[in-house]
Amino acid sequence: MKQTLFGGFFYLIFLKICIIFVYMIHTAPKFKKIKLLIKVDNETDSLMTNKLTIIHEDCGMVITGDYIIITEDLGHNTIDEEQSVVGKIYPLSEVDSYKLFKN
Repeated sequence: MKQTLFGGFFYLIFLKICIIFVYMIHTAPKFKKIKLLIKVDNETDSLMTNKLTIIHEDCGMVITGDYIIITEDLGHNTIDEEQSVVGKIYPLSEVDSYKLFKN
């Protein structure tokens, strides 16, 4: 019984994120580049934390609840190519900082 309730809880969170992604991401601010610094646990030294830099280009960003949702535009809007969008979801607890570069 506990396992069913626990799985249902994560399903509701996933459903909420999907709804936010579908309805909010089209109105998200667009940026030329977003640079994220992600916290990475340091196994050798507990006092220091390493940071991983992740860069997204031609993208939109929404901060909602405890998550950052970034969508990256692929296909570059040309007539011959099909346009597609790739979305990444980062928990705010794992994000150290971010820098936005406007168009």
